[in-house]
Amino acid sequence: LAAASGSSGRYGPASRLFTKIAVALALAMPNALAMDFPGLNLPSLSDIAAIGAGSTSMQDSDTVNDVVPETCSEERLARYPSGWPAALDWGIYWYGPNDEFKKAEPRQQVKLVDPTSWFEQGDGYANSTERWNKTFYDPSRNTVLYFHGWSGDGAWSTKDCKRVTSKCNPNLCPKGGVHELAKPWIEKGWNVGFFYWDQFADEPCMRDAEQKIWFDREGNGLRWASYSPRNNTFQWKQYQGEAMSVIDLCATAVKEAMGDFFGGGTVRFVGRSIGAQLAVGCAAKLHEEQHVAAPQRITLLDPFFTTQEFTFLGTVV
Repeated sequence: LAAASGSSGRYGPASRLFTKIAVALALAMPNALAMDFPGLNLPSLSDIAAIGAGSTSMQDSDTVNDVVPETCSEERLARYPSGWPAALDWGIYWYGPNDEFKKAEPRQQVKLVDPTSWFEQGDGYANSTERWNKTFYDPSRNTVLYFHGWSGDGAWSTKDCKRVTSKCNPNLCPKGGVHELAKPWIEKGWNVGFFYWDQFADEPCMRDAEQKIWFDREGNGLRWASYSPRNNTFQWKQYQGEAMSVIDLCATAVKEAMGDFFGGGTVRFVGRSIGAQLAVGCAAKLHEEQHVAAPQRITLLDPFFTTQEFTFLGTVV
């Protein structure tokens, strides 16, 4: 699995085949599936099971809605100072009470070539309670990270200014949309984080989103979706950073958010649909690098592989 998630460059046919086999074997291992995280506000798998081989897309810049959706309210947009969904916003958000969230702050990083980084330097907070109240994260707590799946349709999309949150889908939960799925974890003293990659996952064809998890298919940067509610226009843009896959982005986000001084008892990853692939790949990369925040447990909810790309010994996984 470590080899399957490496960032050594753009994948050739042999490397891609090894990736498919490694992930298939990971899912075939005993106790690979553990349903210990409640259902989130997600599209139904029945709506996305049949994916065509071709990929359709909007023009590079186009008006996508007759009117700006009501979901693109000023109140909602104000929750994202990054400028999402017009600007790219990926990474970890920590959740607190009442579905409140805050973008993870970069924490101190240990560098072998810099002895001054070998000692914990503090972060300006008086104690762990103050730290968690201000950031919804404390390194002494257990941590669970959730990885969503495809966002090209269903419960959320960039052009509708929708993102999965800790509130349950009102059609699934007995208390409707007021049910907060992060609440029981927080009450037991956990950090609850979501890794957002929705603008990369927002593709008309799920296979295109799935491939970004593992590699940059075209070699010109990972494509992401931008929607401006101000002028009601949609654009495809290219991410030009060093990362060659969403797995690379994920590992970077975890290391920055949790640092090398994480002291909690356990870290768990929870991935749904194609997000299960991301959870596995990101975990493998962190273990390969022997990072202190590499997870001890992975939960895969409805793990999904598009039939066009993943087969194992002639059988569709």
